[in-house]
Amino acid sequence: MKQLAYLNRYFLKYRWHLLGGILFVSISNYFRVLQPQMIREALDLVVENIGLHQLYKGAALQSELYQSLEEYCCISAYWY
Repeated sequence: MKQLAYLNRYFLKYRWHLLGGILFVSISNYFRVLQPQMIREALDLVVENIGLHQLYKGAALQSELYQSLEEYCCISAYWY
């Protein structure tokens, strides 16, 4: 370890650069971990919205069916 004692003066001289580098590497790693979590949440929202869209599509079909039945009933009642 005596051979590495020579480097201590550089650590002291460039301590702010070293601390800044450690800080930026830590922040970079944090966002690297955060990114897949955000992608998972976004995909969950997309899947949920697709399910809601299909639900609305089903409601539109049901509404169209009721409207057709109503017209059929009104037209057939008109003829009698």
